[in-house]
Amino acid sequence: MIYFYALPLSARIVLSMFSVACVMSCAIMVALRFLRFRQNRLYWIEGLLVALILCDAFIYTASLSRAQNNAWAGYGVYNGYSPIRYLLFAAVTVSALFLFSKKERLIPCFALFISCANLPVVETLTGRAFPYLLALALAILLTGSIWISMKTRLELRSYISGLSIKQAMDSLNAAVMYYREDGHVLLQNNKMRELTLKTGGSVFYDGKQYLESVIIARARRYDADSYLYELPEESWLFTQKEIRVKKMKATQVTAIDVTDLNRANLLLREAQAELKDRHQKLVSSIANIDKICRAQEMLRIKNEIHDAQNRKLTLLLQYLRYGELPHGETLAAIKEGVLRGSGEDAAVQVNPHAMLGTVIEQYERIGVKTIIQGALPDERETARVFAQAIQEALANSVKHGYANRVYVRFTDDGHWITMRVTDNSTLPPREVVAGGGFSDIRLNAERAGGTMTAAYEPATGWVDMPGMPESADQGPGVATRYGNRFTLTVTLPRKEALERE
Repeated sequence: MIYFYALPLSARIVLSMFSVACVMSCAIMVALRFLRFRQNRLYWIEGLLVALILCDAFIYTASLSRAQNNAWAGYGVYNGYSPIRYLLFAAVTVSALFLFSKKERLIPCFALFISCANLPVVETLTGRAFPYLLALALAILLTGSIWISMKTRLELRSYISGLSIKQAMDSLNAAVMYYREDGHVLLQNNKMRELTLKTGGSVFYDGKQYLESVIIARARRYDADSYLYELPEESWLFTQKEIRVKKMKATQVTAIDVTDLNRANLLLREAQAELKDRHQKLVSSIANIDKICRAQEMLRIKNEIHDAQNRKLTLLLQYLRYGELPHGETLAAIKEGVLRGSGEDAAVQVNPHAMLGTVIEQYERIGVKTIIQGALPDERETARVFAQAIQEALANSVKHGYANRVYVRFTDDGHWITMRVTDNSTLPPREVVAGGGFSDIRLNAERAGGTMTAAYEPATGWVDMPGMPESADQGPGVATRYGNRFTLTVTLPRKEALERE
């Protein structure tokens, strides 16, 4: 500090007062910077650096004051505080290098110049120019501290708005993060902080690293800029978007909880798969409907042809059995029916009562009488099953039993209608073999919800029927009594009973 003694007294006093003003300005700067202090390593280092600038200002003031005091006391030389000045420069250099790595430029350069100008080696190298260099450093220190204080004050005035924005972001259900091109996180809400803990295991201050090492590396790509991250109990949809704030580029990362939507999509996919399976089954069923309808129609036609031809042939067989031939209209009707097969009038076929009446009338022409106790039910489908069964029983009684009397009895208990058919056949009982006719009757009865049986049963229950003989003449002078007769039994439910059930 020997070169300060060459300056006039007034210049030394001005420099001393100027250094005191710098200390006051730096103190205000440090206070304002710490008012905006945040829990972040970058802000810790930045606060430390401005505090070191204040320390340099104290060293400037102390050195000038000691030099002034020495001049008044008559001392020739004082060159103190050298270790502290070197220590301050080392601390400023380390802090500035850290801020340089985070792309902070202004405050580190300012601090390095102030601290470098205060080094003893600089004093030695500059010689007589050192007082002027120190005056320049004090001017820059005062100007820089005032500028930083004004900038900090402006930040503090807008800090309330920023805090409101942060609070608003924290109230969102979505997680939000903003980071710069270098990855430094500018802002993130509490939801994003919690989500980084869940997905990455720690809080990330480098947004770019978090996005690349956690989200992109582990999540499933949803579309061009979105990724679906699935936790054991949650699902989050991350979306990144490039934005520009003045001249700075930043990346906005948002995460939305799509757990319910993901579950709904899963259920929807399952429902779609089930619907597709049912659709395939429906298509297959529809494809078979035509075959089923054709088969049913062919079965119906076969049954009609079988019944018609069976009836016509039975009539012819009965005529031939008695050694007679039909004449006139009877022969023409039989001949026409044999040739046409199912040649009955359509209205007769639709009405089972009319159809049964026509059949009974045709058999009476050849001497086969049908005795009915009761009547067909009014319900058409039930009556049709019974009428077809009577028609088949008539044909079998004439062809196989040589009968000329067929007995039909209906019983009704309110729930079931039972029809039993037998005849006055004189042939001995034999094994019942169900042919195509009886099989069709059984099938029709089962479709209607009933049953059909054909067997030889005791004839005692028929003695009250008109014309039922107790014995039959099998030939000249031979009389045989048979206790069992062939009986066809069909039981069907009443329609009203089915509707009640």
